[in-house]
This record gives sequence, C-alpha cells and structure tokens, in this order.
Amino acid sequence: MSNVEAPVPRLSETAVPGPEFACQADPAVFIEREEHLTGLRSTTVGQWAGAAGAVLIEGGAGCGKSAFLNAAVQQLTAAGSLVLCAGGAGPGSGPPDLLGQLVRNRSFPDDLRAGLERTPDGHLPVVPAAGRPDERPDRTGRPAQAQHLCAAFQAIARTSRLVIAIDDLHSVDDATRQYLLHAVRDSASGNVLLICTTNPCIRKDAPLLDADFLSLPRFHRIVLNPLTRNGLAEYLAASLGHPADDDLVDHCHTITGGNPLLLRSLLDEVREAAGQRTGAAPAHRAVGLVQPVVGGPFHRAALACLARVGAVSRESAAALAVLGEAGSPGRLAHVVRQDVAAAAWDLRLLGLTGLTNDAGRLRHPVIAAAALDTLPHDHRMALHLRTARLLYDEGAPALEIAGHLLAVGHGEDRWAVSVLCDAAEEALAGDDAKRATACLELAERMSAGARQRHPIGIRLAQVTWRINHAAASQRLAELVTDREEGRFAAPHTAMLARLLIARGRLGEAASALASLAGGEEPADRAPEDPCDFSALWASAEYPVPLARAARFVPQGQGDVVQAAAGAVPELKAAAAVWAWPGDGTGDSAAEAAEHALRHSPLTDTTLVLLTNAVRTLARAGRCDTAVFWCNKLLGETERRDAPGWHAELTAVQAEISLLLGMLHDAAHQAEAALASVPQGTESVFVGSPLATLIMAHTAMGRYDDALEKVNHPVPEALFHSVYGLGFMRARGHFHLATNRLLAAVNDFTTVGRLAERWGLDRPEILPWRNDAAQAFLRLGDGAKARQLVREQLAQCRSGSAQVRGAMLRTCARTVGGADRIRLLDEAAEALRTSGDRLELARALADLGRTHEAEGDTVRAGTLIRRAWRLAEECGAKALCDQIIPGGGEGEFAGKARGRLSESEMRVAVLAAHGNTNREIAAKLYVTVSTVEQHLTKVFRKLDITRRQQLRARLQEELRGPVA
Repeated sequence: MSNVEAPVPRLSETAVPGPEFACQADPAVFIEREEHLTGLRSTTVGQWAGAAGAVLIEGGAGCGKSAFLNAAVQQLTAAGSLVLCAGGAGPGSGPPDLLGQLVRNRSFPDDLRAGLERTPDGHLPVVPAAGRPDERPDRTGRPAQAQHLCAAFQAIARTSRLVIAIDDLHSVDDATRQYLLHAVRDSASGNVLLICTTNPCIRKDAPLLDADFLSLPRFHRIVLNPLTRNGLAEYLAASLGHPADDDLVDHCHTITGGNPLLLRSLLDEVREAAGQRTGAAPAHRAVGLVQPVVGGPFHRAALACLARVGAVSRESAAALAVLGEAGSPGRLAHVVRQDVAAAAWDLRLLGLTGLTNDAGRLRHPVIAAAALDTLPHDHRMALHLRTARLLYDEGAPALEIAGHLLAVGHGEDRWAVSVLCDAAEEALAGDDAKRATACLELAERMSAGARQRHPIGIRLAQVTWRINHAAASQRLAELVTDREEGRFAAPHTAMLARLLIARGRLGEAASALASLAGGEEPADRAPEDPCDFSALWASAEYPVPLARAARFVPQGQGDVVQAAAGAVPELKAAAAVWAWPGDGTGDSAAEAAEHALRHSPLTDTTLVLLTNAVRTLARAGRCDTAVFWCNKLLGETERRDAPGWHAELTAVQAEISLLLGMLHDAAHQAEAALASVPQGTESVFVGSPLATLIMAHTAMGRYDDALEKVNHPVPEALFHSVYGLGFMRARGHFHLATNRLLAAVNDFTTVGRLAERWGLDRPEILPWRNDAAQAFLRLGDGAKARQLVREQLAQCRSGSAQVRGAMLRTCARTVGGADRIRLLDEAAEALRTSGDRLELARALADLGRTHEAEGDTVRAGTLIRRAWRLAEECGAKALCDQIIPGGGEGEFAGKARGRLSESEMRVAVLAAHGNTNREIAAKLYVTVSTVEQHLTKVFRKLDITRRQQLRARLQEELRGPVA
C-alpha cells in the first residue's frame, strides 16, 4: 500500500491514458464519503443532465481528494460520459501542460486530436507533433490554442456528455484555469461538466477562485474533512478485520487526526514493527504500542502532506514545531512575520489536513520533525532565534528559551549568556546535568571575554563532574593553566581555589591562593556580572569565608605548588572538608559526619562534604552506618542519573569494604569506579580506586596485579592532591610487601609531609606513622619505629579503634614478653570493635605466635586457627601463607576447615555467655532472625541440642576457655 496519496495520474508528454484511473482499494475512499458520492451522482446525472456545471472537491492534503475523484470518474464513465483526465504538477514541479494532457487522453476523438497537432494560423500546436516533444505554445500562442481546444470540447459536447476531471487545480496557472472555466461557461450545448480537486491550504487567491466558480451556471462544492473518531474506528475495523478497541482508536486518532493518508501509513508502520508484510493484519497488541519514528512510513507520509500545503503553510508548520507547547496564533505570527489573522488562517488550514490538534499544536513529534525537514537549515535557525527572543521578551522560563539557543548553537546577544546560565541551574534542579552542561558550554562560547568566561568555565567544570570525570578534569586543568598564565582576575582565582579544594587538588589550590597576594578585587569589577557564581562558593560546607581565605601575604619562593602549600595557613582551614571533624574524638567526628549526612542534600557543592562524611563514619568505627549512608547516596545518584557522582561514591564504597577486610568486594568496586575514568585523562580521582586496588591485590598476594595498578598512568597533578596521598600510601604498602623497604619509607614519609602541610595529619585519615614504623622495623631501626609509634599513639588515644588497634600491634613488635601479649590483647580487642577483620587477623596471628614462643601451645593453636580463618574469609592469601605456611594444610588449618564461620563463632560465644537472641542481635547489629539462623548452624556443626551445651562444646572445640 502506498504511503503517499494516490493522485489522478500525471500524464506524460507521450502517454495516452484511458478515461478511468487506477483507483486504490482503500476502505477510506467511501468511509464518511458515501453521502458525497451519492449527491454527486444525483446532481451530475440527474439534475444537471445536459447542462454545464462544475464541482469543486476541497480538502487537506492526504484527506482522499484524488481517490474520491477516481471514484467519481468511474461512476460517470459507467454512466456513459466521455471523461478527459489531467492533473496539476506535483510538489516541486514546473507548470503542468494541462491542456496537452487532456488532448492526449485515449478517449479524446482522434480526428479532433489530429486537427490540433498543427493549426492554420502558424502557432505551435496544443499537442506537439511526433518527434518534437519539447515544442509547446508560447505565451502569445496559448490563447489561440485554447480557443481551438475549447472548440474541440464543444464539438465533443454536441454528441456526448463531456466530463473534464482535473486533479490539484491549485497548481494550475491562472490562464489555463480561465480556459477551462471558459470551456464550461461558453459551451453551446451546455453538456460539459468540470470536476476539480483543490487544496485550500495553498490557494492564495481563494476568494477569486470561489468567485470564478460561483459565476458558473451550476456549481457544487464538496469538502472532504479528516475522518471523525467514528469514521476512524470504521476504517480500523475494515483494515484489521475486526473491531478496534477504544484505546486503539484514541491512539490512532490522537496521532493522525483522522487523515486517511497518515492513518494508512501508521498501520504500515505497525506492520513493519511487527515484521509482517504490507497487507497482512497487524497484531492487535502491537498496534497500540507502536509510536511512529523519524524515517518510517508515517514520517514519509507527513512529509508528503507538508509538500502539498504550500510554502507559507509549511513555514507555519515548521514554526509550530519550533514553538512546541508555546505555540499560539500571536506567537506564530511573530515568528513567521505575518499578521495574526494570516497566522490563524494557516492554523485552520493545517487543522483541515489533520496535522494539528484542536489546540493548534502539531499532533506528534514525528510530524514536527517532518515540518522542520521541509525548511533549509538557515531558515530553521532563524525561526529558533526569533522564538528565543520572543520568549525572552515575554519572560518565559530560562530553560525553555535555552532550548532554542541550543538548537542554533551560536549567538551574540549578551542576554543569551545570562539566560543560558540560568537555564543550566534550572536543568540541574531537575537533575538534567547533560542539558545543564550543554547550556554552560554554549554560554562559555558566547561569552564576551575572560571576566564572563572564567566563572562559567568554573561552574562548568563543577557540573561536568556529575556526569564525566575525565571531561571535568580536563576543563579544570585548562582553567589552572589559564590562571598560571595570568589570565584570571582575583575573584575568579578565589572561586577556582574553592573548586580545586573540593576536587582534592590542594597543592594547586594553595598555589592559586598564593597568587592572590592579598586578594583585593580590581576596581573595574563589573557591578552586575551576568554569571556571578560567587554565592555558590560561600556554602556552609566550607568553614572559612571566601574573603578570609583569599587575603594573606605569601611567603617564600621556589616551587610554586610545594612552597605555596606550606605558606598558606588559610588553606588548612579552607580544606577542612577533607579533615577529621569534631573535637578530635571518634564519637564527635561520627556525630558531625552523620549530622552533615542527615541535613545536607546531595548537590554539586555538597558532594565532597557528604563523601568525606561517609569516610569519617567508617574511619570512626561506624562501618554499618557508613555502609547505610553510602548505599543510600549511591541509590540517589542512580535515580538522578549522575554517573560521575556514582563513580565517586563507588570508590568510597570500595574503601569501606577494604576497611572491613572484604578484599574481593573492595577490588570489584574499585575496578568499577576506575572504569569511569579513561586512561590518559587529567583526573586525580583515579588515585582513590587505584589505592584500594593496590592494597587489596597486595593483601590477596596478587603482586603482579598490584604492580599493574602501581604503574597505571596517572596525571602529575595526582601527587599534589588528597587522592595522591592515598595512592602513595598504598604504593608504599606494595613496596613493603615486596621487600622494597626504602621505597616504602620514602612513600610513607612523603605522605606524612604533605598531610602535615595540608592540615590532614590525623592517623584516622592517614596513619602514615604506623606504616613507616613497620618499614623501619623491617629495616632494623627499632628506635625510629618506637618514636613514630609514640607520636601516633599520642594522637589517637580517643580516636579510631581501628587505627589504635593497628598501632598497638605495631607497638607490640617493639617490646617482648608479657608487654607484647598485653599490647596485642589490647590491639585485638580494639580491632574486634572496629570491624577490621584483616588487621584483627594480623593481631591474632602475632598474639598466637607470641603465646607459642612463651610455651602456651593450646592458646597459640586457638588464636592461630582463628587468625587463619579470618584471613581466609577476607581472601588475604598472602596473610594466610604467613600464618600457616603451605596453603593451610598444616596442623591448625585442618581444625579450622568445615567448622564454625567467624559470624557463627561470635553468635555462639555470646550465647554461651548467657545472652538472649535479642541481646546478641543488638550487640552484633544484626536481626534476631539472623541470630537464630546462625545458632541453628552452630548446633548442627557442634552436634548439640541445647543452649546449655554450648560452653563446654566450644571449650572442646577451641581447646581453651571461651574468651
């Protein structure tokens, strides 16, 4: 089935058609048209028999005028009339040789045609002679030829009822139209009937044409409107072979407006989507689900309709596509530069075609796309610019205006930059970061100079972080380069420093602050900068006001990054978002972190605050709470389509998993975070997942994998950032595990120097002293190790249990005998509380070996079994091999395999001490149901039936008292 309205055949120069047309077998020809056909038959065959007259068939493009004319011609031919058919030129064609088409009809008498091939007055013939198809009458010869043709028509009318059928009269030139009307009006016999189709959408001379037809002796007008809803339902039933349900009828009517051509093409699209051949009944379920797409049958049919509505109406349709929901006669008139009455007329004509709905909007996005496709690119851009200015003058929302500016992609008006910046904030409020980024990118390109461009660039670097770390880091690097080359004003430098701090790039932030040299704003500052984002940087998460952080006198010379970092005391305060909050205790830090998480929404400016709050909870020993908030924020980033935020929180999730000794989970999560940043970018964020991966692979004994991450390409800026501290610390642990002890010491002490310089020298954040002490012990420098141990113990007396436990374990290695056992007991208790299973395994292994050295082999065996089992649960193969060489096949491992898991052991010990299931659940932060499940497994593995048997059976299992 064709997707384009079937017209009366356009006769070629040589074709000689018969009196009938090839009519499509389309049920829409007669649906809601039967009454018109009946009236036409009774009028032309009955009332007008032997009289001259004209019938004008009007309707929008695609409404079935040509098919209706085909049916009428067939009826008149069957009634004995001699029918001559011709058609106007198709869209984009030149003026039609309409008179020549009529003469070349097969039904035209041969003797009359021969007389018209060469006329006695010397003019060119109406019909070119054989071999000279390009000859046509010129303007001076056409009146005479028309006179001869009219005489031929009158000769035919004297012996037969003559019907002249013209399709698309609106494309026929005025002179030819007058000749046709003259043939009807001046017919001596009166036995001539003119039937024409016309499209009112492209009749600029509609009143004149109406006057011409109304002046005829007899005139009948037929208007073919789009199908009503009932007619459309009848059409669907005929096409599908069964009645259509109401939802399907509404669906089709909403999209097509009852236009038969659009309706037919929509069904064709359904068939294509269902994988069926044209003509097969489409699946009923598929019909209601299919929406037309650009390039499909419906789109092509819409283009065909638009090609037939005329240039003025096409432009109006395109303007409606540009205006969208903002369309109205007044706005349409402004955009296409017409008066309101002309615009309203265009809306009415487009409605007659079914392209627009009752509200004057285009019915479907595919129709809008087709309307825009009909105009050249420059013309479309002009419509968008006019619409943008109109909406701006009317005070429309910035995001609505920005859509038109984005479509154009350029502009010079100052107001457009301001609108785009406002639109970006509106888009962010709706979590459309991609649209916000597009608005800011265009605003940056359109900005008048550096004073306007740099604040936009800073905001763009901040917003882009939400969706693309690599792109955001590249933008930030370009801004840093601009500042270093002296192209930044003081206020913008302070803004840049704030963003650098938020991204952890503290070395570059210090350099930026140092360059301010007092931070006095220039006297020529514009009073109303259209993109002043300074308010964004005065947010509560930064404890030091912008002005205070910007005013100081730099000290020293030399390397800008390193020297400035030590010369800017304000940097430590401004970078406090990365530091240990509260009064120094773990409880106050956790309370401050949870307060921030409860009361701060996730935004571009609070992201660093919230991610570090989650880290603080984990470092303070509140891992369960940290996991809860991390998962909550991850879910929010997924809902808000913020992959950049999601990657950062995934990296934090990996850090928590590492802290809990869940090495495989940590590695998997860190790989996912790292995958979001392609290699070779300027992103310093890669330091976080790389650090986790190096630590996890090292603990698992996968030294080749760890080395690969150590050698992963990273930007130089990483080593001047917070993320670089974590990366260097992890690299130090890799060196320590692979016996590169001096390299390990260098990494750990470098971390310490930078942490102190940036105000981050807290063992809860970076326990570098403990790391370095382990390296010095391996080097045999016990004195240096003891010094570092004492310094760190003094710092963390009331801080993190995990840090304190790890430090006590290291401290125990500097003493012997009972002191070592005491310190290791304290370390194990602190680590058990913290939830760090991997470090607990190390402490228990050390404690077991110490008891073994003291001769307590029973206690040693119990502790070593527990340590090995913990290390195995963590996936720490390297530690397992250290605890029990030989891969766990030794004396202690055999007891551990197949027995209680660590979780089951914790529940069993608490139950053996008389705790109820509810009390156990509260102490272990699990549900009562989980406790019950663990106890069921414990009873089965220990082969007991009563709770009272637990203590004795556990003592037997562990070969010692239940701790």
